[in-house]
Amino acid sequence: MLLCMHPVLTAWLHDHGGVITSSEATVLGLAGSELCAAAARGELERVTRGRYVHSDLLLNADPEQRHRLRLAAVLREPHGRLVASHSSAALLWGLPVSYAHLDRVHVARAVARGTTRRYPRHTLHEGYPEGTATRRDGIPVVIAPLAVLGTAFLYGMKAGVLAADAALHSKVTTYAELDAWMQRLARTPGMTRARAAVRRSHASAESAGESQLRLTLEDLGLRAVPQFTIREPGGGFVARVDFYLPELGVVVEFDGSTKYDGAGGGTALVAEKRREDSIRSLGYAVVRLTSDDLREPSRIRREVYRAAGTHGHRPA
Repeated sequence: MLLCMHPVLTAWLHDHGGVITSSEATVLGLAGSELCAAAARGELERVTRGRYVHSDLLLNADPEQRHRLRLAAVLREPHGRLVASHSSAALLWGLPVSYAHLDRVHVARAVARGTTRRYPRHTLHEGYPEGTATRRDGIPVVIAPLAVLGTAFLYGMKAGVLAADAALHSKVTTYAELDAWMQRLARTPGMTRARAAVRRSHASAESAGESQLRLTLEDLGLRAVPQFTIREPGGGFVARVDFYLPELGVVVEFDGSTKYDGAGGGTALVAEKRREDSIRSLGYAVVRLTSDDLREPSRIRREVYRAAGTHGHRPA
């Protein structure tokens, strides 16, 4: 984009992550009309009143980066009275957030007061109790258990499970912390969804895809044991598999994060083939699923029962 912005404004954006506020522009000696004019020309995006982001940065960013830029603009508040919350906090904690949930920024007051207010690009939530704010990569954010619960409050049980699985696996929170906060926030709208999310979460999940697959298997009425260890009759280790369906004798492997390309790809493929042969030699059926299969639960059911009918067993 051909820039017509004042050179001082251009320099500020370059040095401050592409974000500027009206008060900062005033300190720079720029009239408020300069920001409005830049926004009218499409050079800045007005995220909320008095806070702007460089449009070129947004244009070249992926959904997560765009969310972070807009979040930075909303949080650029001179008195430090806001913290990232809900799904915005989950993103900062490194938890999986659907791209569909990244269009809106979520922040909360740093003190327990006020009512929730919705703006065009962000929601300002009422504050959480004292002691719930921390910093992540220098950014004010609610603690991890509240990021998990807040995601479930807004977007439902499935989104909450993905966030909870990742938070528990990375040990940024615990079941005890989640339970304690659910008790403290028992009257919060959406708590039923949050409780269901925590109840169905599992710390063993190694990716969002595994979390989604576990939920799908459970919804199909299949008991799935995650990260199951297969051993030889004498007790020797054979493999750890993503899921084992004990009633059907079926191993389910998720290939969403497996890569066989690049250096050593052929060796990895051979090793995986030998591993799977070893599992099958012990009488287990093996089903391999990908992220595409998650869109069609009926296909997952069909593949699992087909494998169970031909190779499955029920080890003692």
